[in-house]
Amino acid sequence: MFRVIGITRPDFYAGEARQITELLETCRVDIIHLRKPQAKPEQVAALLQELSPEVRKHLMIHDFFALVPDFGLRGIHLNGRHPDTPSYITSAYRVSCGCHTISELVAQKARVDFEGNPLMDYLFLSPVFDSISKPGYYAAFAPEVMCKAGQMGIIDQRVIALGGVTPHRFDQLAQWHFGGAAMLGHIWKSV
Repeated sequence: MFRVIGITRPDFYAGEARQITELLETCRVDIIHLRKPQAKPEQVAALLQELSPEVRKHLMIHDFFALVPDFGLRGIHLNGRHPDTPSYITSAYRVSCGCHTISELVAQKARVDFEGNPLMDYLFLSPVFDSISKPGYYAAFAPEVMCKAGQMGIIDQRVIALGGVTPHRFDQLAQWHFGGAAMLGHIWKSV
């Protein structure tokens, strides 16, 4: 299964809750990552209150992990600001993280919980292509590197491509063995 993940813009704007709902209801994306790095918890909570419980079940959050159980979110995304899973995030929730090198991807894929299960449900690898939303943020991997990593099983169903991804690149990503694609710039330009 090839997952399509949307990542929110870092700012808040009128109609955002409606657009998140439409993306999920029309099956344009399977999961939405709520990424608001400069936000206050009450701003994120206000946005979550505008969303139905059904929509919230498809949301991963990058900050304010305490909101996950309160709002019935899908899970958390670990990052440089929040590199560890809090104790109140149980196995009932999903965990993801981002990687920017092949060696970091290998290390994160190897992380397991106390029962030996993979700690991460999925991992982003970026930037795979030149970014749409961040000018000057260029692809970090040559096509040959992507091809080899896929052949070696480093890139697999748990690895999601991020950075410059558009639907017309899905076939290429599948050839490299990615399990999905995450989009920010393309998604919000097209809604």
